[in-house]
Amino acid sequence: IGDNFTMGIDDALKAAELLQPALTIPIHYNTTPMILADPERFISALQSRGLKALLLPGGEPLEF
Repeated sequence: IGDNFTMGIDDALKAAELLQPALTIPIHYNTTPMILADPERFISALQSRGLKALLLPGGEPLEF
């Protein structure tokens, strides 16, 4: 969701609405000044659209 080399929040929201994934996890943000984004805003916007989202702490694994 960093918006410089990947989708930004608005485009990622459109993609999630189109694809209707079981779970959305934001990645590729806040590692350099060029890709600063607010993952909480993204999560909140997804949830307001009825989509499930998860914000992982940096470096945390997720087992499916």
